Amino acid sequence: MKRIFIILVTFFTSITIEAQIFNRVYDNNNLYDGVLTITETPSGYLMGGTTQDIFSGYVATYLIHIDFNGDTLWTKEHNLSASGEIGYSILKSFDGNYVLCGTMHDTATTTAAAYLMKINAQGDS
Repeated sequence: MKRIFIILVTFFTSITIEAQIFNRVYDNNNLYDGVLTITETPSGYLMGGTTQDIFSGYVATYLIHIDFNGDTLWTKEHNLSASGEIGYSILKSFDGNYVLCGTMHDTATTTAAAYLMKINAQGDS
């Protein structure tokens, strides 16, 4: 019995994974509200927020997918309306995709509405 215990302890300590710690700044020069939501993916983290062009007023949901070392895998902008939207939450769906929800704003009519968008692992809707 002691022999089996020693073998198991050796096996489990050899597969311990060291956690990666990093500190990064992610900037697209127009990041407006910054990152408002984050979720873990099989290859890292998916962050969502809002980007805004200060000259044109263009506002869009901004997604950044990073690996576990903090390196950027891809970035995407999604704009569903002429006025823009803000992404507030990302959840992993049962089918392996991601669901993003937020608010759409219409500056012409000063109205707002909720939106729900499903994206795949590459950030495409």
